[in-house]
Amino acid sequence: MVGIQHLLLSTCLSVAPVTFTLDFILVGGGGGGGFGQNTALRDGGGGGAGGLIESNFTAETGVLYAVEIGLGGIGGDYNNNYTQATNGSDSVLATLTALGGGAGGGINSPGQPGGSGGGSGNYNTTYAAGEQPGSASGGLGNAGSKSGSSGGSYYGGGGGGAGGPGTVYSGGPGYTAFDGITYAAGGRSFAAVDPAPDGAANTGNGGHGDRGNTGGEPGGDGGSGILVLKFPDTLTVTNPGGGLVLDAPVTSGGFTTVRVTAGSGNIQFNEA
Repeated sequence: MVGIQHLLLSTCLSVAPVTFTLDFILVGGGGGGGFGQNTALRDGGGGGAGGLIESNFTAETGVLYAVEIGLGGIGGDYNNNYTQATNGSDSVLATLTALGGGAGGGINSPGQPGGSGGGSGNYNTTYAAGEQPGSASGGLGNAGSKSGSSGGSYYGGGGGGAGGPGTVYSGGPGYTAFDGITYAAGGRSFAAVDPAPDGAANTGNGGHGDRGNTGGEPGGDGGSGILVLKFPDTLTVTNPGGGLVLDAPVTSGGFTTVRVTAGSGNIQFNEA
């Protein structure tokens, strides 16, 4: 009888899962910027921004959701056997994927397709596609630019951004999400300083292309991706098994926001 009473009590005390609307921002890693040649105005293309998804879905407490934060691509290096830049890597939330940004092309080389496409290096006239909008997950991304003339000079192409395509010299604009932060801007060609600047961490920005007039400095690395979660403040989020870096939660207006800035693992929501 005691065992039956214990079973009945456990059954009565079991808590049904809570369903809720999860708002999120998911950004892939930005592409690396292309290398320039050690001759003035032979610059690399800007890296394309990581693809961006801002949306929501109905989530449930107690369920494990897979998460991975994409790394930024590596900038190209003229002085290392003309190594081309690399694409950023994808960011993942459950079944959704924000694609890594396309690499910027080195001198005479095309940019690569990605979440947003990378810009072409000087003297290459190829446009690289932004693949995020046409992917199964949808979202924002635009093409990188070919090289061309601007203001009487000839430049490489800028990488595409979530807010628009790259143009000759300039990267495409980013997108300002629900947290007020602008993510996923394309890298520009012909960076104003050497070495070319990297994309900022946790923005998905593309790295800038090297301006190619001081000895062939490397292109900038792309910025890493990010996941931003917004959910009712009656809940908490954890990382069972570890592997992810979660910033401290910020609560305002009945909602909690948590930024996931690195790693791979699972998240789970629970009642507070």
